Amino acid sequence: MDYHDDYLPVIRETREHPHFAGRESVPLTPENVKGYDCVLIATAHKDVDYAALAQSADLIVDTRNAMAPRPSLEGVSAPSGVT
Repeated sequence: MDYHDDYLPVIRETREHPHFAGRESVPLTPENVKGYDCVLIATAHKDVDYAALAQSADLIVDTRNAMAPRPSLEGVSAPSGVT
């Protein structure tokens, strides 16, 4: 089991989960992602390229709705009086 998190490069020791201490975040590259059976999204970071992740992963379990399509603002105008 591996993880990727730019905000947590190394897991520090905790009383609850000492067996994870020292584990290091792996780079989120297509080569790495293709090596996993499943990718779990437990935190939705804005700097993750979810479209690229979808291209590389066979199975994604998204617990944060990070992969949900975002509505396009193309062609939408602001209400009158709003600039």
